Amino acid sequence: MALFVAKSILQAAQGGAQTKRFREFVVAHFEGEGAIAVPNTVWQPVAAWAAARQPSGNRMRDRGMLLQRLDVLVTRRGTTIVSTCGGMIPLARLRNSMKSEGLDLKEWNFPPQDILDRALDPNAGKEAEVEEAGEVPVAEEPAVFTRVDAQRVRNSAGFEVRIIDQYTAEYIADSVADSAEGPLRAVIRGVPGMVGGRPGFKVKLDALSFSRPVTPAERSRALSNFSSAMDFQKISVML
Repeated sequence: MALFVAKSILQAAQGGAQTKRFREFVVAHFEGEGAIAVPNTVWQPVAAWAAARQPSGNRMRDRGMLLQRLDVLVTRRGTTIVSTCGGMIPLARLRNSMKSEGLDLKEWNFPPQDILDRALDPNAGKEAEVEEAGEVPVAEEPAVFTRVDAQRVRNSAGFEVRIIDQYTAEYIADSVADSAEGPLRAVIRGVPGMVGGRPGFKVKLDALSFSRPVTPAERSRALSNFSSAMDFQKISVML
C-alpha cells in the first residue's frame, strides 16, 4: 500500500479522508477521528486557504490551523478533535439543511431542538399559548438588542445579559406585571476560550442557578435568549 503524503494543510489535517459536498454544507471527514458538518459559506474560504499552503509536517498542528478558522460547525458523535460551535441561528440553519438532505440528526451533536427552533422563530409556541388563553394575538415589533454599557446588553423583548467576569454571566428576564416574584434571574457559569476560532463561552449546564424553580420551557427560553445575547456580542456559546 502506498504511503499517503499530504501536499497541503487541508490534506494533512484530514489525513487523506474525503469531504462530501451537499447543496448548502459539507461533511468533512478526519481519518480515524470522526467528522464535522460545516456550512459551505464557512468551509469554502477556509478550505481554499488550507489547500493553497504546504503542510507543516505535524498533522495535529495542521488540523488545529484548519479547525480554528471554522466558526460554525457541528460534530458527528464520537468526534473528539473539536466541539460543536457557532451561534444558535447558523446552527439551526445548518440543522435544517442537513435534515432536508436526509442525514440522521441523531448522529450529530446539535444543541437541543427547542433552543434551535426558538433561535429561528422567537415566537415559536406562543400561538398555542394565546389560543389556550382565549386571547387575540397582537402583532409585535421585532425584538432588537441594545448595549447598555460595556458589560450589559438588553433586548426589547424584555431580558438582558450582564457579564460579571470571564467565567460568569447573569441573565435577567422582566417579571410579569402582576407577579410578586420579581424578575427571573439566572447565574450562568462557563469556561471561556476559543470556539471555532472565535471567542467563546462553554456553558456548564449543571452549574445553572435560577432565582426560582423554572419549567423546562422557561429554562430552554433562558438559554436561547442568553445565546442570542452573547452572539450579538460576537461571543459563541457552546451548551
